[in-house]
Amino acid sequence: MKTGNMTLRPYSIVHSVIYDEQQGKAIGVKVLDSETKEEIDFFAPVIFLNASTLGSTFILLNSVSKRFPNGLGNGSGELGHNLMDHQYRAGADGDFDGFEDKYYIGRRPNGFYIPRFRNIGKDKRTDFIRGFGYQGSASRENWMRGVKEMMIGEELKDAVTTPGGWTMGMTGFGECLPYHENQVSLSHDKKDAYGLPTLNVDAEWKENEKAMRKDMKADVRTIKKGKRLGDRTYKVHLDGYNQMDMITGKGPSNRQEIWYFGESELGAVRIGDYKYRFIDQPGGWLGDKTKPDVPYLINLRLDPFERTGWPDSGTKTGSQNFFQWFQYEFWRFVFVQQQVEKLIMTAVEFPPMQKGASFNLDAVKAKIEAARAAMGK
Repeated sequence: MKTGNMTLRPYSIVHSVIYDEQQGKAIGVKVLDSETKEEIDFFAPVIFLNASTLGSTFILLNSVSKRFPNGLGNGSGELGHNLMDHQYRAGADGDFDGFEDKYYIGRRPNGFYIPRFRNIGKDKRTDFIRGFGYQGSASRENWMRGVKEMMIGEELKDAVTTPGGWTMGMTGFGECLPYHENQVSLSHDKKDAYGLPTLNVDAEWKENEKAMRKDMKADVRTIKKGKRLGDRTYKVHLDGYNQMDMITGKGPSNRQEIWYFGESELGAVRIGDYKYRFIDQPGGWLGDKTKPDVPYLINLRLDPFERTGWPDSGTKTGSQNFFQWFQYEFWRFVFVQQQVEKLIMTAVEFPPMQKGASFNLDAVKAKIEAARAAMGK
């Protein structure tokens, strides 16, 4: 910009490329000012189209002429077809102890990568072609872990400026095959706020990607078997379900329960449409935690914002009729007992490696006493 040869123009929507029929080449672009709705043409000897995969395809499809009635450069009719993207979100993560004296500022600030190993060399799969790799990283918990702690002043500053425990995660990234029917197209019937056609996206994973995804999950589950490092065997509990039927539209979700923990303490559990809450925060996420003598039972279909509960301050909050409803639904806590029992059994095979972070004064005193006891031995 210092040379004066470049002008940065905001609020400008490039919606098509100008094609010169006589010269047989692109000579400029048409721009719509998003503020004034003014149409402006810009010309240049060379046109670079760097508007991302879908954005660039939209511009080309919208650039029609006698030579290219179906979009600039679309003589073959393939423009917008063979849409591909990585498939991912099949992986694992976990916490681990040790290395409290280590941090990663100035120490190779990058993660790790496991290159593709399927369908390479002697490895030959019969259920899918192509392959996938894993990428991940390790890091220490930061200040965000302390936003719910009830501290102020120097105690809070010391707590949030001290690095937390180490965590590590990895995610698989798989290839997608090109399918002609996976495509994007322009909808001239449905226009956007600027009067331009909208982009329709019609794409799906097919059998090859689904089979590859199963293998991505199967390989990462080997972590459950444990890895011995030094004098300790590390095992990671993968709290996951096979949601392939739900993803493909063949059936409902296999997950019926959702756990809500406050550090290491169970705060609530949702089973189906019902949520059972054992900790309350009437002041919001950053407010005080209270433990009601009788837990809350909420039907999230009837009360999605969880406004109904035990009456307080007369009828300022809650409902007088809540108890009448509660006494007929109390039997549902049997389901909570069943699910908690299953959760406890996972802790037998995968014992917790560390307690949740706590920065209250009692926890600090306990650590000091433990350190003194260790020094006295």
